[in-house]
Amino acid sequence: MKYIVSAPPYDETNGGAIFQHLLVHTLNGLGETACLWPQPPIYRKSKRERLLALFQTYATS
Repeated sequence: MKYIVSAPPYDETNGGAIFQHLLVHTLNGLGETACLWPQPPIYRKSKRERLLALFQTYATS
């Protein structure tokens, strides 16, 4: 059987990403065909970045 796993880039601080990469590695080790389908990283803006963007929007209006 073939498996395609959609996963974000490996990040040692993200348990979900670690699990998905380990799942593919384990499946391949068991003789299955598994690969990762890259998922764009989800970036969260800091509170400072959000406030700065909001300020710039109102300052130019």
